[in-house]
Amino acid sequence: SRHTLSLHASPPIYDTEETVYVCAGESYEWNGTMYTEGDYTITLQDVNGCPYNATLHLKSYPKTEDTEETVYVCAGGTLVRHGVTYTEGDYTITLQDANGCPYNATLHLKSYPKTEDTEETVTLCYGETYEWNGEIYDASGDYSITLQDANGCDYTATLHLTILDEITLPNVTAEDIVA
Repeated sequence: SRHTLSLHASPPIYDTEETVYVCAGESYEWNGTMYTEGDYTITLQDVNGCPYNATLHLKSYPKTEDTEETVYVCAGGTLVRHGVTYTEGDYTITLQDANGCPYNATLHLKSYPKTEDTEETVTLCYGETYEWNGEIYDASGDYSITLQDANGCDYTATLHLTILDEITLPNVTAEDIVA
């Protein structure tokens, strides 16, 4: 009797090559070993025990430089960045660049010096007017307006204006003057 022997061989695994990017300074685990930036080739065995080469090209994205910024706000003011409200002080947060790699952003939030509120007292004779900050005032009273200093910060200017009442003089005759 005749026997026919059929051999079926699995297709061979050809050498492999892959390129992987990591963030600057990070390592990458490949086939159970940690690697840093560089080119690596190892020999592996396929399911049939046949050798093949696997090559890894491990590259790093360019490092995004940390940022530092100084911002001024009016005294007592706040700043909203990345959904967080900041008051005067120094802050560092870690952000991700377009490649998903971390970098630090430092914010130095400072306040302009507070411009002191002003107060002015003026007394006028009956019938006089007073010009103050581009407006004409002709009645006694306390007036306040909000102005902005050179930095665009608000301060209050107050005017205390007194206009004296009309004074009625007694009737004076020539005889009163001579006497």
